[in-house]
Amino acid sequence: MNICDSCSQDKDFRQLDNATLRCIPIVGYYDINQTVCVRCPPSCLSCINAIYCNQCKSGYYFFNNTCSSGCPKRFFIEKSSLTCQSCPRDCFYCDSINNCLDCSITGDFRMLALYSKRCASIVGYYDDFSQVCKPCQNGCSMCNSLTFCTACLKGYFMNLQN
Repeated sequence: MNICDSCSQDKDFRQLDNATLRCIPIVGYYDINQTVCVRCPPSCLSCINAIYCNQCKSGYYFFNNTCSSGCPKRFFIEKSSLTCQSCPRDCFYCDSINNCLDCSITGDFRMLALYSKRCASIVGYYDDFSQVCKPCQNGCSMCNSLTFCTACLKGYFMNLQN
């Protein structure tokens, strides 16, 4: 049975695990099945390998098993867990109480409605409850679906089937 009575923290970056009597990586390093352990990425406090962090250093936030200095679009910083959490589907940027702070006019075809703090569809598009709004039928400036027009563009007229 292989047991250790000491480990090298300075050279091999390992410490003795008293329960197993094996040399394990010190905090901030990971094992690659060689004598010397490898340092975690600079933003990780602890990690499993070069791309999978367990815990982030101060000033970094956990997102997709990595540590980042901020959250990407469509995510916000959850301060109590120091993680990036998903915004509501209509928000491009949001705060921690799910208020939209910014919308994507060119990508999602939405603009910020200040009264509701949500991203609403722009003229000529409708919200089908997905991230990207869908275009209304030709001649329609406002609609509830592809087949139900509620307002027409100039030069077009509403028929009995909307």
